[in-house]
Amino acid sequence: MLPNTIQVVAIPEQCYRCGGVTRGIVGVLAPRSTGTVFREFDDVAEALANVLDPEVLRVGGIGPIKLRRSRTRGRYMSNGCVHCDAILGSFPLWERLNEVLSEGFQLHDFALSVRVGDPARQ
Repeated sequence: MLPNTIQVVAIPEQCYRCGGVTRGIVGVLAPRSTGTVFREFDDVAEALANVLDPEVLRVGGIGPIKLRRSRTRGRYMSNGCVHCDAILGSFPLWERLNEVLSEGFQLHDFALSVRVGDPARQ
């Protein structure tokens, strides 16, 4: 892995609002001395929002990570569609992840190296 990067696991998904193909982050692959460990998006969302530049995410087909409101969860950090910024809820993304894993894909198949740094300083 390159210095100052993180491996985000982002699943391609068709946006329910605009129909465009976007990618929703479902987690990160964190390096460990024994390999890598998967950390779910909800556990790292706030930290990701603080260190990932929205423009870098956009180039990777990933919409912004920000605090949003949903009828079912209230206010929480979530992904948005790269085209229209519609909320990509954690539960539908988790279902999509399980679907692609059951088809034989692995988390590494959806991992993207994304540069980290404080977006406010970039």
